[in-house]
Amino acid sequence: MVIAYGIFLALVHGERRQIAGILLCFCIAIIIGCLLENYAGLRPLSDAVRQRLYDAGVVYDADLRDEILYHRIRPKLFTSEPSAVTFAYTFFGALWFVISPWRWKLLAYLGLIAMALVVLPGPTLGLMLLLTVPYLIFLAGARPGQRPSVTRLIGALALSTLLIGMAIVLGRTFFAARLDQLANGDDASFFARFTGPMLVAFNMFRDHPWAGSGLTGEPFIANNVMNVYMNSPSFPATLAISRVGDVLTNYFWTHWIYLSLVWSVICLAALSLWLRLLGVPSVLYCWTVWLILGQASGSYVGPKTWCVLLMAAAASILTVGVRQDHAAKARPQTPLLRPQMRSSNLRPAGYLGS
Repeated sequence: MVIAYGIFLALVHGERRQIAGILLCFCIAIIIGCLLENYAGLRPLSDAVRQRLYDAGVVYDADLRDEILYHRIRPKLFTSEPSAVTFAYTFFGALWFVISPWRWKLLAYLGLIAMALVVLPGPTLGLMLLLTVPYLIFLAGARPGQRPSVTRLIGALALSTLLIGMAIVLGRTFFAARLDQLANGDDASFFARFTGPMLVAFNMFRDHPWAGSGLTGEPFIANNVMNVYMNSPSFPATLAISRVGDVLTNYFWTHWIYLSLVWSVICLAALSLWLRLLGVPSVLYCWTVWLILGQASGSYVGPKTWCVLLMAAAASILTVGVRQDHAAKARPQTPLLRPQMRSSNLRPAGYLGS
């Protein structure tokens, strides 16, 4: 949480165009790095570094599976597995889309998705289209202290529906083999990333509704997890379980597994209050982004999970706050009018140096 809050402070101290430029550079650097790995001989160096960095048996080595599903070996770019690369690209790209003030950014964003599908394919990229939905509904055209107009909401919902439809078509076009595996119950990765953790969470609601297993409490519920998995009709025979924590890779459902119903709700309410105190214009936007990306990542007690939440919070402050600041500059001030709130006042009241 401290690491994530530090990144939040760094972002809200920056300018909107500056932060958008940095995020776009991150995306371009990932594309270039993956191209170098695929076509310029960077893969042996990347694999050698990965073997040194990740020596605890978590190095991704399912290249044969990738060739069957994607007709190529997916780039890892010095990370533990290809999904880590696509997750970073998806998140940085989605934040750029929110923060960038460019009028034609939606077309550029679709271009980023198209490039990624060619260079680093993976189902996580489908979340890039889903992440546009909370932005369009909660932030696009929003102003602090004002409710969104009915016209804007209708337009946002219509565009969101179109983008969700595009995501479905994209999945059926580029990931047909992966979807066939999923339909046949042979996708061990999907079961460990979504279906299994969800079933375990429901089991915790019934057996331990007050406080769950506790943070990193997988050994305490190991027998429960195995019973839930083995009794599930969708459990794939190809899923090898060496450690319970390796098959609970969804931080959204892990939140409910660790804390169960009562403490989960208390923590969500406390964090929501904190986001409000930080000046976040839409808490729902932050939690929706957190929920969507949780379907592609685990590591609830790691910094990534909370960086997702607080970087989304910073993006919302930069976007809505700067828009209000520009509106205040364009409107003439008179003694009879109350001064408009500037963007600096929308930043956290208690951040260092305020």
